Amino acid sequence: MHYYACPYCLSCEEAKLVESTMEEIECKYDKEDICEERHKCKDTLTCEKCKEIFTVTKKFLKEQKKKIKDG
Repeated sequence: MHYYACPYCLSCEEAKLVESTMEEIECKYDKEDICEERHKCKDTLTCEKCKEIFTVTKKFLKEQKKKIKDG
C-alpha cells in the first residue's frame, strides 16, 4: 500500500494528500457555459493537515509517493 505525502508538512498520518476537485480552475475545454464532462485538469490534491492544494502531475505523484510501513 502507498499514500501521497505533503511536501510542506513533517511526515505523519495527518499530512496525507487526498483527491479533490477545484471548480475555480480555468479549463481549456470549458468552451460552453456548462461543462458536463469531468476534466482531469480540475483534479487536485489537498493536504489534510495544512490544507495546501497541489496540482496533479506525474512528476509530483512520483516524488510524493510513500510506502505504508507495517508494524
